[in-house]
Order: sequence, then structure tokens, then C-alpha cells
Amino acid sequence: MWTRSELKARAKASIKANYWQCLLVCIVIAVLAGNFISVEYNLDYQEFTLNLGSMTSYYNRPLLFLSLFSASLLGILGIIYSIFIINPLNVGKARYFLENREEPSSMEALLFTFRQKDYFNIVAIMFMCNLYIFLWTLLFIIPGIIKSIEYSQISYILAENPGLNSHRVFQMTREMTMGNKWDIFVLYLSFIGWMILSSFTCGIVGVAVMPYMEATYAELYITLRDEYIDAGYAGFDEFPGFYR
Repeated sequence: MWTRSELKARAKASIKANYWQCLLVCIVIAVLAGNFISVEYNLDYQEFTLNLGSMTSYYNRPLLFLSLFSASLLGILGIIYSIFIINPLNVGKARYFLENREEPSSMEALLFTFRQKDYFNIVAIMFMCNLYIFLWTLLFIIPGIIKSIEYSQISYILAENPGLNSHRVFQMTREMTMGNKWDIFVLYLSFIGWMILSSFTCGIVGVAVMPYMEATYAELYITLRDEYIDAGYAGFDEFPGFYR
């Protein structure tokens, strides 16, 4: 049975020789995903909401229509961008931190999925994952949290074997997390102190600790995968990229 301290110790060791590049990888993904501009976006949205009433007069209706159309178009483009760019990049990030366990990885690993003939398979499975989590979240927050934990290994599975079909990928992540969901949830919670500290340092601490968190999640996956193989649920032919 794995422990949080064991995973974190291995994570620290894996990023020790390559910390700054690991940090750069995390920053690149965060920037491309728009995580660093969420505050400004929220402020703009609030301003738009406050001014919405003043645009409903007869003479301002074209402006209101244009504003709503622009917001809808940007929303659609954002979804497309997330599906075809950000989701594959997150699989590439998983690939990077898996590779980095053995030796310093290269930032080219981020583009791993875009060089695969199975790119659209990755896109489809990651989209299904996000859609399922969203639909479960509509049933209240707790089912969404449970499903997000259950599906948490999908990006790592695809980083090892991008050609697996969706049925097998979802079966794997479900079986790998079975009996481990509470421990995984507690592992995620164990980083909350860093996040609280980050709020007092304008996000600096949060940025600095990202490689440590990502490396820990990679170690979690390797541990769950090895237990899965030892239990006889899969062979190494389904996990061709990384071994113990």
C-alpha cells in the first residue's frame, strides 16, 4: 500500500536535477490554459454584467447583440481551443513528468500527442472525460469530485499508450482508482497548505510548487499502474512507455 510521504519523496528526487525546466513546463501549460488571466477575465465579466442594463435601450440594442454574439463566439472558440490544444498538451505534460522520473526529460514531450497518429483518439477520450465530469457535477459537487478522481489517471494512461480505445481507458482508470479514491483525495488535499500560502504571496508559492505537485501525481500513477499489473488486470503490452 502506498503512502503520501513515499510518493512525495520520490517526486522531490525526480525533479531535483531538472527543477527549472519542470517549472517552465508547468508555467507554459498554465499560461496557454489561461490560468494566469482568470482574475482579469472575471473582472471584465463583472463589468460587462453591471453595464448590461445600460445597453438595453432601443438605440443600444445592436451594441447589445454584438456584445452577446462576441461573447458567445469567444466561448465557442475557447471550448474548441481547450479540446484540440489544451487537453492534448495536458497529456504531453503527463508524458513529460513520467519521462522525467528516470532522467531529465525534454520540453518536446509536451508536443508528444501532436506527433501521434492517434491524436484524434486522445482528443476524443479527453473530451469524453471532461464531459462526463461536467455532467456528474450537475448532480451536485460531490459526484463530480468522485468522478474527477476516478478519471484522474486518463491523461497518464494515454501518455503511455495513446492508441488504447476509450472503453479500455475508462475501464483502466476506474479499476486503478477503485479502493484508492479516498487516499487520492487526501493526497490532493495535502497540498492545500501550499495553496493557502500562495494566496498570501500573489501566487508565487503556488507557481514554485507546481513541479512538485505534478511529479507527485506522476508517482501516484506509476504506483497505481504497478499495483494494477501485479493484480493481473493488465500486462506491460498495454503500458509500453514506462516501467518500474
